[in-house]
Amino acid sequence: MSRSFSDDELRDLIASSGRGAGAPGRPDGAFEHAPMSYDFRRPQPIDKAASRLIEGVHEQFARLVSGALGSTLRLTTDVDLAFTDQTTYSEFTLTLPSPCCAYSFVLGSTDDGAVMHLSPDLVSAVIDRSFGGKGSALPGDPRQLTQIETNILNRLANRLISDLETAWGPLMNIAVSDVVFESNPELIRVADPSDQVLSIAFEANFGRTTGLVQLCYPVNSLHPVLKSGGDLDQQGQPPPPLSPAL
Repeated sequence: MSRSFSDDELRDLIASSGRGAGAPGRPDGAFEHAPMSYDFRRPQPIDKAASRLIEGVHEQFARLVSGALGSTLRLTTDVDLAFTDQTTYSEFTLTLPSPCCAYSFVLGSTDDGAVMHLSPDLVSAVIDRSFGGKGSALPGDPRQLTQIETNILNRLANRLISDLETAWGPLMNIAVSDVVFESNPELIRVADPSDQVLSIAFEANFGRTTGLVQLCYPVNSLHPVLKSGGDLDQQGQPPPPLSPAL
């Protein structure tokens, strides 16, 4: 006659089956090759090797941004790589406020577009400091910038884009061109809405203010890096710097 199990015994059996090695009646390593979940609606085209290369570039960029913001604000500024996310271009633009302070530009290495966005708190702090304030974020919703304010942010953006070229230099020459200021996120067209992009955010801290600098690269623009990541996986060491695009 078959044995019946109580509810507590069934829960214990189910819990023990999920613990893998060391579970009663299950050999060690039984879950070593267990299948992994994959979301086909959100593919991850950038593998771990390429991600390490990209993160290394942007950790260097974070240090350069710290210097750029520090000299602009005349305040001690710490900048850290906050997060990277692989998403679609439409999802990235939905995260931007309207009006925004964004700059689209072309990467000369691939002729693809990219975006840099400065958060409202960072923008208002830079403007406040430029007019003699303490560099505090101003309360309230984002507003359209005046021409004088736009000129101030343009100078900072040019410095940051130059620093971005420097950070990418050891890996490839991105040769940024066609930099355009845009305040309406719906008008920033560097990719199709469904295209996969890599979004990277940097957190800047100065005084009591925190702001974000965001970068958005279409995955197509990173193909040279993706190839480098594959070379790194096969050879176990970083590839030599890529030649500048002709």
